Amino acid sequence: MRAIAFLLLLVAFQINLKSQNVIFTDYKPSYQLLKKNHIIDKIEYTEENIIIHFRVLASYVAGKYTIYGVNEANAWYLEDVMTAKEYDLLRVENIHVNGEFAQDLIQFQELERFYMDLGDFMTCEVYFPRLSNDVKKVNLIEGRGQHNNELHFNCLNIVLKAFDSPDLGTEKDMYERIQAFEEENLGEVITVAPVIIPSQKVEDIELPSYEGN
Repeated sequence: MRAIAFLLLLVAFQINLKSQNVIFTDYKPSYQLLKKNHIIDKIEYTEENIIIHFRVLASYVAGKYTIYGVNEANAWYLEDVMTAKEYDLLRVENIHVNGEFAQDLIQFQELERFYMDLGDFMTCEVYFPRLSNDVKKVNLIEGRGQHNNELHFNCLNIVLKAFDSPDLGTEKDMYERIQAFEEENLGEVITVAPVIIPSQKVEDIELPSYEGN
């Protein structure tokens, strides 16, 4: 029992640590899609990372739906729209399928691929290095040379916002978009928005400047 209690405490500590490291969150990400079976829920900005919260419905027949690890040819990467500079995937975390926890991490020596079946709903957190402030817009591409592949989970022209952007939105905005996505793809809403408790305003927090990669 003590071991179980310790593990639960450790998990809670890690979750709390992550939340403390999030400097600001974009709840209204701006981007373009080739297919409407996936969306970005939100983008979190920490001191070290950009974390893209991704949601996909395996809605059309295309063999196995796959999320690829760092060493895979079809792993996600970011591309600076202006300079074409590329930024490699660091890891994929916290994978849930149909609302149930499925896999904690896809990285190097861990599971290299994660598979979904037709009809599955999947959410995950996609980690990249924090980019410098002069990078304003990026493409999220699944595999080099796959910009226009409609079978891949691509999001184009993602606007990278600053902490003082007037268009960061709220958690309410995020849940409304998620529910609209479910209504369009499933014909029903399955995500229930929690009661939102107002949080500290980001302008009240002292923020560092970033040079990035």
